[in-house]
Amino acid sequence: RAAARACVSSEPAELAATAWTFADAIFRDASDASRAFSSKAHKDLFRTLGSRVCAILESNGISGGFKEQASSFGDEELDNLEWAFSKAGDPGNVLRRVKAARRDMAGDTIASLNGGSQLSKEHLFDPSFDPSTAIKSDVGSRFETRRGAKDKNENASTCGLIVVAGGGIGGAAVALALQRAGFEVVVLESDAGFDARKQGYGLTVQGTDLRDGLGIDLTADDAPSTSHYTFKEDGGVLGFFGEAFGTGGDKSEKKASSKERASARFAHVPRQIMRLRMLERLKPGTVRWGSRVRSFEVWKRGRDVVEENDGREDKRDKDATRKEVKRKTTSDDDETSDAVASSRRAVRVTLEDGSVIDACLLVGSDGIHSTTRRLLRLKGDKSASSASDPDKLTFCGLAVVLGIVDDATFFCRLAKRRVFETVDGRARIYAMPFTTTSTMWQLSFPCSEKDARSFAKDPKKLKAHIVGLCANWHDPVPAMLASTKIDDMAGYPVYDREPLDFATLRPTGSENRRVTLIGDAAHPMTPFKAQGANQAVADAVLLARCLSEGVKTFGAARGVDAALPVFEKKMLARSSRVVRASREKAREMHSPLALAPARKAQRETGKKSVDMARVIERLRAAGVCAAHGEMHGEIDLDEIVDAVGFGGKSLEALGLRARVDNIATSAREASAPREKKAKKAKKEKKEK
Repeated sequence: RAAARACVSSEPAELAATAWTFADAIFRDASDASRAFSSKAHKDLFRTLGSRVCAILESNGISGGFKEQASSFGDEELDNLEWAFSKAGDPGNVLRRVKAARRDMAGDTIASLNGGSQLSKEHLFDPSFDPSTAIKSDVGSRFETRRGAKDKNENASTCGLIVVAGGGIGGAAVALALQRAGFEVVVLESDAGFDARKQGYGLTVQGTDLRDGLGIDLTADDAPSTSHYTFKEDGGVLGFFGEAFGTGGDKSEKKASSKERASARFAHVPRQIMRLRMLERLKPGTVRWGSRVRSFEVWKRGRDVVEENDGREDKRDKDATRKEVKRKTTSDDDETSDAVASSRRAVRVTLEDGSVIDACLLVGSDGIHSTTRRLLRLKGDKSASSASDPDKLTFCGLAVVLGIVDDATFFCRLAKRRVFETVDGRARIYAMPFTTTSTMWQLSFPCSEKDARSFAKDPKKLKAHIVGLCANWHDPVPAMLASTKIDDMAGYPVYDREPLDFATLRPTGSENRRVTLIGDAAHPMTPFKAQGANQAVADAVLLARCLSEGVKTFGAARGVDAALPVFEKKMLARSSRVVRASREKAREMHSPLALAPARKAQRETGKKSVDMARVIERLRAAGVCAAHGEMHGEIDLDEIVDAVGFGGKSLEALGLRARVDNIATSAREASAPREKKAKKAKKEKKEK
């Protein structure tokens, strides 16, 4: 209600931020996506937001054109508004007006291709629209689309080869998205084969882009979870949310529907499984294993020079020069064979073995230590501020350790169909299903960069450190860490980069540069919002849509040049928000803020709106704790929380007090030797 009242005087940027923030929180925390915006408070908020948005758009002169509208809300704000109101059910028909403003924004972006003049709305392309309806044909226009062609991917197939540097999650995703759109793709992966090295651990994957953009359904690979808990180090409940607390009704039906909903919204899968599902859908021979980019040259079409990756210029033969000049001055009404041929060899990629590939586009998806990004030598990029270290990263003051433990080695009942995290105000552990028969955990703690690098090189030293760090935490954390084999764990320092802006990635004079970046190569982020892989997939789908619309609108020769700036602006606007949010999440989770009760809590249940702070207080007063998730028996932790937190029942009424006391006693007895050993070590250190 406070947010709704504030809307009346909010500036456009504040309105867009409010809409996005509330839509994101409501949608993520809702137990049933179809009921996410069903409460009166949520409906009233978005009606008020919608009225204010429409008032701003209308007051800025619809009758006078769309330029004033677009200037009141920037491209990022319009993206936020469209996403938020699409989730909220579009109260007040706001989406139509927002999309109109976005189309005009896209027209401004590509107007330079028309000598700087504004394009008519019929000639704009918007990758978020249905490609079959986004563009209309205009006979006689030099921007006439090729939608009359029998093959909807006809232009894509004539663009030439697209080279993708890197065959990880992002590289596999962009290759699949591009091939589905009809483009010819080759992926250069430095590893000798698929299983040459570990490719990370578990991922929490959002399903929309995978399903709609790549045609991949991970339901069969999902190790589902239906609840998420946050505990203090002593096992006390700080917060919870999830599908398990949503609809009520018959328990078996609730569990079944929860699994279906969880699979539709997100999935827990091993990184290599997700990568495999994408790679196995690629055309045979798409991935060239054991291949790495060494350098590239960008051909400046219409000029007599080749721009190499180090900025040097070499004269080319005069016949080629004359052809380029001729292609530049050829009427745009016809896509000449010379123009298409020039576009097909816009960038020359040299591999480490000396072989050369001519391509229409190079996509750098080669990770946080991207060779492609380093070779771009982005001026003004903070990662390129030092000539001796052009790929410098920002250390976030944390070390992260990842581990996997099989059920046969250690059965972690607390992480079965459940995610839990434990915090103590400095360190944090997060555990989730890795497969249906194993658990993955992620432990993070403040650390110097020097120590973090040392731990990464010495797994035995690292394991000893983390076992000691969590020795007095609630069960099953100490035993889970101690049971994890050294070969099944790894640690590393946490890095990210300052978000790129569009002017840095594509400065003036590089409008026709056929090199771009996606994923960690463009926007590395901390892992604490579980968004690295999701953002890479979103980049891949967006790039394919932009390129597809670009070549259908402008043809094979000019469509790629038109699409790249649109893609990069949208990609950077979205990912920059996530980079900053992930960095803030890292700070929050390793500070006293993490200990605030109900920090993560179910805002809406399927039964009624509740005061979650009161529910958490009731659980803690009753003694509900992590130990209840380790019990053997018919009653589950989620059911205990439901009965005590929402239903007001006592543990005694459920017949649980004595059983939990026994568990707590066993836990204290098991931890006593650890505490005694820790006190002895502390005393010896003090005496020394």
